[in-house]
Amino acid sequence: MKILAFVLMCFASVASANDRLQAILNGFESMSATFQQATKNDDGFYENIINGTVKIQRPNHLRMDYQFPTEQTLIADGIRLWVRDHDLEQTSVYNQEEALKGSPISLLLEPSKLTENFTVSQIADNEFQLTPKTADTLYESIMLTLDAEKVVQAVVRDSVMGQTIEVSFDYESYNQPLSDSAFSVVF
Repeated sequence: MKILAFVLMCFASVASANDRLQAILNGFESMSATFQQATKNDDGFYENIINGTVKIQRPNHLRMDYQFPTEQTLIADGIRLWVRDHDLEQTSVYNQEEALKGSPISLLLEPSKLTENFTVSQIADNEFQLTPKTADTLYESIMLTLDAEKVVQAVVRDSVMGQTIEVSFDYESYNQPLSDSAFSVVF
């Protein structure tokens, strides 16, 4: 009987973590922010530090401008994902759903797929660990850290290659409408 109670309690904990994170992500509509992406190797040293800006507008609109050390732009319109390498003057176009499936950014673009793609554990009041349900991802887990307003502040994902990639956001706006021109493809 104690084992059954323990199993039911664990199931309820997973369900409530899923429900809580789903509710938080469902409340997200748009954002404009600067970001810093830093790669930490398995010795704990930061190697690559990349800065840029990100804009997201639901449904499925994304613009990321990487500014340093290489200038790249990613634009998604719900159907296609354009990746522009400004140094090489080259643009590649992908199917957005296929290119972003199960990626950390997909959580903000399509939170309805949270439980389809991830197992969710609540680590602390403001931290959630997401483990991919499929083995064909480039990472082992994603840690989402939220601020008091329940806005995603940092995404940390552990790479299968022994690296940790930390992405932190400094918000310019949150849940404010963004101009459609921010997601126009003009290179």
